[in-house]
Order: sequence, then structure tokens, then C-alpha cells
Amino acid sequence: MVKALIASIITAAVFFTLGGITVLIFRGSDSEPVHTDHGQVNVPFSGDSVVTLIDEKVLGSKEFKLSKVQYITQLFVDSSDVKTYIALSNDNNVTVSVDSGTSANAVKVKAEMDPFESRFDITVDKDCFLGIDIGDSTVTLSLPDTIYDNLNLTLGSGTLQAKDIRARQNEFDIGSGTFELSQKENFSAELMKIDIGSGSVKIANADSEIYNVDMGSGSFNISGLTGSGDINMGSGKGIVEFAKLGSLQNNITLGSGSLSVYVPSDAKSDLYTDIGSGKVKVECCDVSQSLKNNGHVAFNGGHDMQQYAQYNDEDDEDIDYDAYRDGLDEIYVDLGSGKVTFYDTSEFKPPQMFEDFPEDTNSIPDNASVGVQNNTEANVTEDSKTNATENVEADAAQTAEPNALENVEADAAQTAEPNAPENI
Repeated sequence: MVKALIASIITAAVFFTLGGITVLIFRGSDSEPVHTDHGQVNVPFSGDSVVTLIDEKVLGSKEFKLSKVQYITQLFVDSSDVKTYIALSNDNNVTVSVDSGTSANAVKVKAEMDPFESRFDITVDKDCFLGIDIGDSTVTLSLPDTIYDNLNLTLGSGTLQAKDIRARQNEFDIGSGTFELSQKENFSAELMKIDIGSGSVKIANADSEIYNVDMGSGSFNISGLTGSGDINMGSGKGIVEFAKLGSLQNNITLGSGSLSVYVPSDAKSDLYTDIGSGKVKVECCDVSQSLKNNGHVAFNGGHDMQQYAQYNDEDDEDIDYDAYRDGLDEIYVDLGSGKVTFYDTSEFKPPQMFEDFPEDTNSIPDNASVGVQNNTEANVTEDSKTNATENVEADAAQTAEPNALENVEADAAQTAEPNAPENI
């Protein structure tokens, strides 16, 4: 009996030990990023679902180069109190350039990668000395030129600009800052969702199947919009230029603000209104008319406007009102005390955009220290999603940390990198 008890205890201890080793292998270590005197960032692949690439407070100028991070399908950027620029790089690297501006400011930067979800997250925020904001701080994010599945941009205050981006699903959450974005020409997104508090938004080439604009009291100027969707405004001022109206409904709900809508002169659409004390005016498609409650206008003969004007009463049994709404583009305006005006797109004047956008986002500032992600450890590719344990074992074997300047030279020599897949 005693021997059996001892054998059971030994067996349990062995299984407990092996279980602990197994957990360690699959979970990885809890080691933190190592910062060297050269500014190099050494981030071990821990085996966890999320890898911390950057977690640092920058005072002055510094650039982080994350090499071979080439399988990103989801991009999340959260910026507040700084000027953040998002541009396309000419390689597979992700580069983060930080300039705090003055000695009174610092910029907090945190970047993470989830290789299993192919998701890259970066958060930037200003940290002011004694809470006093002096001067501008800037962050420039260079990304591989590819088509992303999801693009999620959040702006509190400050400025966020993104140029020539391509993403299938787009969600922009703008607080009180200034936001500018252009989508690459000849690319059509599946969704463009824009939430605005009191900030200012400019978007160019907004080609999308479905759109949704929701604004409190800010302002927006959206050009090249296509598709079907909703525009909801509390107050504020909006300008939207349609390159093409969608085949489904286009709904406009407005409280007390003003909205200018530019539509193609050859659009075959029907406009219906539900007006409180506001005003809807049409100056497009060879129509010049002010509409009252339950009004209707047929652009380019979309419906028999004369008959509708003569019998503008949906209780009249002699009119088939369903026929008016069959198979054509429709615009519905639900207006409180604001104003909505329709113009031809030929009268639209594009706004000025990207006036202070960096010209060369691939160059390293002369006064910047360089933080280079170790090439092997930053190699978050598609293989990483299914081979996490091999990365853990490889990290355990890496005990010598290369000099940061050597990494810069090695990265400069790698010019034959294949581009990321166009359709990830």
C-alpha cells in the first residue's frame, strides 16, 4: 500500500512538471521589451496572441523600423493631441517616425501585432510637461502599399491624415480633431462608416458600396462618394459630392444644420422630403425648385413629376405611388429646422487637402535616433500565425543582441523584398 502511494505521488509530480513545461512552451515568457543604449528595440515573440513591438515615451526625435511585418490585413490607429500622418511605404517595412517638437512635450507610442488575426494596432498620445501643451508633436506611420481588409482610425483631438489608402471595410471615429483621408483612385470599398463629434473631416475618392455618415456638431466635406447609405446630422455643416448614386436608398436626416449635396447632372433619381420648419432647395438636373413637406422631385424624368405635383396626396386612389418608387435611385430627406440644397457636380469645388503632409515618408530625419526592430523577431508573416511555438524556441536560442546601426545597414541592403499580397 505504501509503495503504491509513493508511486502515485511520483507519477503526479512528473505529470505536473511536464504540464508546466508544456504551458511554458506554448505560452512563452513574460519578458518585457529590452531597450538598449542605441535605441534598438528587442521584442521577443512570446507565443501569446499579441506581440508588443513598441511601448515607449519619446522625447525628441526617433524612428522605429519594424522589418518584414508584411502580413497585415487589419490596421487600427488611435491618435490624440498629435499630428499623425499615414502614408504608403515602398517596401514591406512598417516605419514609425516620432518628433515630440519641443523639450516640454513627449509622445507616448505603443504598437502591437496580433499575428493570428493579422492585426496591427498603434496608439499615439502626447504627454505634456506639467500639463502645458507647447508646440506640435508629429508621428509619421509608413505602411506597405496593399489592400487591407479592415481600416479603423480613431482621432480624439489633434490631426490625422491618411493618403491613398485602400481598405475594404473602413471605420473612422473622429472626436474634436481634424481628419483628412484620400482613397486610392479606381478602388471601391465595401463599407465607409464615418462618426464625427465636433471635429472636421475631409475625404476624397470616397468610392464605396455602402456608406454611413453620423455627425453631431462638426463639419465634413466628402467627395467622390458612391453607393447607398445614410447621412445623419444633428447640427453643423456638411458637403457631399456624389460621383454616382447607388441603386438603393440614400437617406438624409438633418436637425438644425446645413447640407450641400452635389449630384451628377444625368442622375435618374427621385427626391422625397419630410420637412419641419426647414428648407429643401433643388438647383440641379435642370430643376430649380423649393420643396415643402411631402415634396417630390424627379431628376431627369425619373417619374412623372407633373402628375405627382397635380395630385400630391397619397390618399388619392387614382395614383399608383408604388410605381413612382419602382427600380430607380431614391433620396429621402427628413429635415427639422435646417437647410439642404442640391447642386450639379459641375459646381463642386474640391477642398484643399494634405497641405502639410510629409513629402518623403521613407527618409530618416538627420537628428533622429534609430530604433530598429530585430529582423528575425519582427518577422510577423503569415507563417507566424501557425508556427508560434517555433518562434518561441527560436527566441530562446537568440542570446546575442546585434548593434542597432548594423541592423540599419542590413535593412538598407534588402532591396529585393517581395511586395505584400495585393488581395489579402
